[in-house]
Amino acid sequence: MIDMKDMQNILRKNLRYLRTKNHITQQSMAKLLGINTKSSISEIENSTKTANGYRNLTVDQLILMNKLFKIPTDKLLFVDLEERERE
Repeated sequence: MIDMKDMQNILRKNLRYLRTKNHITQQSMAKLLGINTKSSISEIENSTKTANGYRNLTVDQLILMNKLFKIPTDKLLFVDLEERERE
């Protein structure tokens, strides 16, 4: 069974993978998701923390990712898309 930490790690990896695969910069991705700065995307992708704490994606932002990348939510959260593509 997958736990919350595993799910967050998969989502982080998938965000980076899909963003780069689709030639979207961190700044453009931040704008598309309504996030103030590109560093927030970097924090999400790299699981770093800032003085304000870890920046989590909202449900609305997750839905936007579904629409943008045409990927169902369950795959974004539970399937390592880059690894699956290599198989």
